[in-house]
Amino acid sequence: MVGVILNRFVEICRFVKNCEKEFQNNPSGCLIFPKRKEMTYKGKKVPGVQWGIRNKKWRVVISFGRKNSIFIGYFDHYLEAVRARRDAEILYRGKSDIEI
Repeated sequence: MVGVILNRFVEICRFVKNCEKEFQNNPSGCLIFPKRKEMTYKGKKVPGVQWGIRNKKWRVVISFGRKNSIFIGYFDHYLEAVRARRDAEILYRGKSDIEI
């Protein structure tokens, strides 16, 4: 538990340090907070593809019902993650709505 709290503290310190840099580099003095990394593929969000904050990679999961989910993996590029999600849908569900 202490390790989780310590990791969160380090993340907060980095965030504050980055905000301080942005504030000093911004002549108007307004602070612009970084946005959450979101992407879309052909104008739609792909379900099960999320940005992992800790390891800075795309995380792919496929779920069945409310409680069952399968972790597919982490990917460096968003398009790789979308392809992995499509392949997992074909493997586990027999079809996929994602067209690449």
